[in-house]
Amino acid sequence: MSEAARKGVADVANAISAFSESIADYPRLVETIVHSMARLCGGFCSIGLVSADGQWLETAALYDEDPEARALIAKISTAARLPLSSKTPASEVIRTGVAFMTPAFTSEMLRARFAPEAWPLLEQLQIKGVMQVPLRSQGSVVGVLTVNRHGPDAKEFDQADLDVAQHVADHAALSLINARRFDEAQRINRRLRVTSIAAREFAENTGDLKSLLNVIANRASDALRGICVLRLISADGEYLDQHAASSNDDPDLLEVAQAADEIARWRVNEGVAGRIVATGDSVLIEHVDATAISHFPAERQGLLQKTDIASVVGAPLRARGGIIGTLTASRRSSAPAFTPEDLRLLQDLAISASLAISNAQLLERARGELSERKRAEAALTLMEDQLRQAQKMDAVGKLAGGIAHDFNNVLSVILSYSALLTEQFDPSDTRAADVHEIQRAAQRAAGLTHQLLAFSRQQVSQPRLVDLNKLIRGLHRMFETLTGARLALHLVLDPNLGRCQADPGHLEQVLMNLVVNARDAMPDAGNLTIETANVELDQDYAERHLDVVPGPHVMVAVSDTGIGMDRATQDRIFEPFFTTKEVGKGTGLGLSTTFGIVKQNGGSIWVYSEVGRGTTFKVYLPRSFEAESPVRRSEAPTRLAGDETILLVEDEEQVRTVARTILEAQGYRVLEAADGDAALALASRHAETIELLFTDVVMPGMGGTELAERLLELRPKLRVLYASGYTEKAIVHHRVLDGGLALLQKPFTPISLLQKVREVLDG
Repeated sequence: MSEAARKGVADVANAISAFSESIADYPRLVETIVHSMARLCGGFCSIGLVSADGQWLETAALYDEDPEARALIAKISTAARLPLSSKTPASEVIRTGVAFMTPAFTSEMLRARFAPEAWPLLEQLQIKGVMQVPLRSQGSVVGVLTVNRHGPDAKEFDQADLDVAQHVADHAALSLINARRFDEAQRINRRLRVTSIAAREFAENTGDLKSLLNVIANRASDALRGICVLRLISADGEYLDQHAASSNDDPDLLEVAQAADEIARWRVNEGVAGRIVATGDSVLIEHVDATAISHFPAERQGLLQKTDIASVVGAPLRARGGIIGTLTASRRSSAPAFTPEDLRLLQDLAISASLAISNAQLLERARGELSERKRAEAALTLMEDQLRQAQKMDAVGKLAGGIAHDFNNVLSVILSYSALLTEQFDPSDTRAADVHEIQRAAQRAAGLTHQLLAFSRQQVSQPRLVDLNKLIRGLHRMFETLTGARLALHLVLDPNLGRCQADPGHLEQVLMNLVVNARDAMPDAGNLTIETANVELDQDYAERHLDVVPGPHVMVAVSDTGIGMDRATQDRIFEPFFTTKEVGKGTGLGLSTTFGIVKQNGGSIWVYSEVGRGTTFKVYLPRSFEAESPVRRSEAPTRLAGDETILLVEDEEQVRTVARTILEAQGYRVLEAADGDAALALASRHAETIELLFTDVVMPGMGGTELAERLLELRPKLRVLYASGYTEKAIVHHRVLDGGLALLQKPFTPISLLQKVREVLDG
């Protein structure tokens, strides 16, 4: 590859990387896209995005590398919105999704596309060629990138330029979609923060109804930046009485609003509040006109006109199966109009306010009936129980996400042991049915915990038959650019690797995310290994891993020798917005996006990590045999049982216990130790033969390899089987183990453990 070509690949990779880094800031991302494309094409770039209603192409940003050209372009009158119904190349690109390119831009083309007053300025630019490429994402076109080159020395565009532009545009489109989702998630998070604080404040003030109503109005006014009025329906159902109002930023507006209420009581069919009560629906009025107050009394109309109210939003307060009042907010014309997001915030506040008001009213009523002591005590007890229940459920909601992963680990142990118990009973034995019920209950519990951590998997996918080896080789140069010279990149690709049905673009994103994640875990230097292999996931593995379908799979593993992760971090790495990077260095969306893509393509992802030793991510995708000859499988040992003595060394107690149970059930004699020192002591006390050492590779203190070396000095005929969450090739490349040694990869199943043990013992 020439130096120019290598630089071109690096520029494209840097541009795509810049898109990913800008996802958390939508305006910055749009500017990054046009700046990157302008640099890549050596000229001008603009980005047009399809409007929400699908009727317009709206110019979002434009940029030119040449300052003089930027000055000329600023003088050219260009429409900020282009109707998509117009017969223009951009509209055609949106409609067909096919890029448009003119290698040579003639004066006739110029005069056909721009107003006459722009011709002299455009001719000064000396445009040589124009490309318009679609921004494609999720099966639709969301916008258009327009690029051109100009000047006496500019080169005309060719097919290679178009291919590069389309490749970058596809990544830009995906980044734009993710940025929009991130922006929406941020808005939801902000709304949740505001409403959760408000709900807690409301609950703390339920002891005093009047104080509570003022707190609600103040909180809504702060959140919505306007005047907020809380009205409750009178006991006779005829009026909407104002019980609280707040306008922290505009006291004059509050005085006028209160004066309007003093003129006469508001009837339930009057104004915006009456409309909410009549329909039961929330209201959003972005622009108030004169007709909105035309039916009010003249005196009230005059006061309301003084307020200069320009935008109104309102929601019903519901309790005990009906509407008890309204919560409305207003802004003057000098403030921005309310938006649908403001309406959703007000609705959330109204829900919490309704519950608090209902509880406060119950408490107030109970206090008013102290003469009937028993009834009052029952009402107070009921109300307190309701408050405690609400607080408990709130706490459960916050804790559920944190405990779900650990609970699944416990359920995995339950399912494994119940599977072992089932094998001990005859199918007709009633105890087998009892164990089966335990399994069913545990599986149902696993399903519930799965729901607690579930998140969106709605990406539109275009699956086709994919050769992962070919895909990885095609990305090799980009991986080298991302990792740089400080990291050693190893590709260990199985030459007999099968194929899978998946969206290749999504798989590229998965690989890029995992490589970037590995790179960031090695700030100084290290080894990064990408490995592929054919694997068989059996029924036992599937039962212990939700959503896994047993059968032949292809695996791709990305391993690093970086800082590693502790168990707490591993438990949260796939949660959206969780990140261990410093502020501004990551959005926390990479691994959650990877998780969603893998799951959407019918696969699974597993992580193994040791602090200070590195991390391995394994992605399993169902193997496809379309137009492919069956692959010959090696024969598994016909005998699984044995009577040999095995020294089992594993620092994880539950893993050690279940391994011992599986081995002893097949007749093996098992000596177990939690670490290398304990294993050496146990071996020195055991006078009889030990046929096999089964040890974890990475353990606190003495590692598995050192333990094996020391035991082999004492027992030269001892056979050794290692266990590790790393892949075999990654361990070899990372110099943890030498090649050719027996290794059992975690997570293992009873069958895979017994087969490997028998294979090693039989030589």
